[in-house]
Amino acid sequence: MKKTLIAALVPLIASSATVANAQSVIFNSPSQYDSGSGTAVATNGNGAGLELEVHLGGPLFNNYAVWRKTGEWSTWFSGGQVPGSGSADCLGGGTQDCATAVSAAGDSASSSSLFTYVGSQILRGGDSYQMAIDYRTGTMGSTGSMTWNSSGTLYGQGNCDTFYPTVAQASMDGVHMQFVELNNGCIAVSPPYANSQLYYTTGTLNIDGKTINWNSPVAFPGTAGYGASVAMWPMHDTNGNPLSTYFVVEEHTVQNGGSAMYYTTGVLTPGSSTIAWDLPSAGFDNGISPHIAVCSEDNKSGGAAVIDVHNGGGQGWYKTGRINGHYINWQANGHEYDVGSTMVGGPSVACTQNWGVETHENSSGQLISTKFTEN
Repeated sequence: MKKTLIAALVPLIASSATVANAQSVIFNSPSQYDSGSGTAVATNGNGAGLELEVHLGGPLFNNYAVWRKTGEWSTWFSGGQVPGSGSADCLGGGTQDCATAVSAAGDSASSSSLFTYVGSQILRGGDSYQMAIDYRTGTMGSTGSMTWNSSGTLYGQGNCDTFYPTVAQASMDGVHMQFVELNNGCIAVSPPYANSQLYYTTGTLNIDGKTINWNSPVAFPGTAGYGASVAMWPMHDTNGNPLSTYFVVEEHTVQNGGSAMYYTTGVLTPGSSTIAWDLPSAGFDNGISPHIAVCSEDNKSGGAAVIDVHNGGGQGWYKTGRINGHYINWQANGHEYDVGSTMVGGPSVACTQNWGVETHENSSGQLISTKFTEN
């Protein structure tokens, strides 16, 4: 089914017009790299970049074991299970992380090899739910080896059906890392999804370089919805000098069973438990399960500063934009990629400067990755 596109950006401010000389993204041929569901991909900014991909070991709601894959721009390295506190089949008593949904983050703005993933509804002590979001950090070696740190509970919100967390991280120097996690709160498990109050929490990397000091969750003040994604980037002034603040952008689908997508930008000051969001949220396209990544700032490094990927009627679509102060100038129209494949759920995307990678699940339960370059 062909996706209906919004012809023009709904501006946050009068000067936030669509990009006249819109940048393009060139996708390579897609390829299968694994099987499973719920894929999430992240990268860092070290040269061509290292990549971490995490996913569930089987069809959604059938196998909750968390698996990972590592790689670099040219190829995927071998992968394996993520250690944790459950067995391989998530029935307890073993050494396997389990979740119903996962999200991954890397520092695209620096060469830090620290990666983070979060998972919702981790199974503990047998086949029963602990209603919480857990996180785990790890560092990646140059050959793709992962050194995982102990897991920790971010927070829980009581007896909710699901969380669908998303996480972002960034730093000025690759050491003093800032984090933002965003989730759906309590929503219906299956379509048509009810509109949901989104929640977010900020965090800072502790001095041990392994654990995160998370603040208490805060209700997101923008529009309600589901399928949220968050990304962030250290801010600079017009001369390129670093500021002590971070650009944050989230996007999500709104409406009960609808497909209107909205985004909201904001500014995070280190040490603050809240984000200064630029309200109201603004509509920019139609689709479901959008995912956003910041590739560079103000196009100074070339390529698209921001890229969105989403499911548009079973096909993958992308849209690029440029950061304009606290806002984004989006392309007037989106573009289809991975033509001929049937996408299940939502895609994930990560990028840095002039290149990136997208991952998604197809209707055969195959996990597909597509590398891309930016002009």
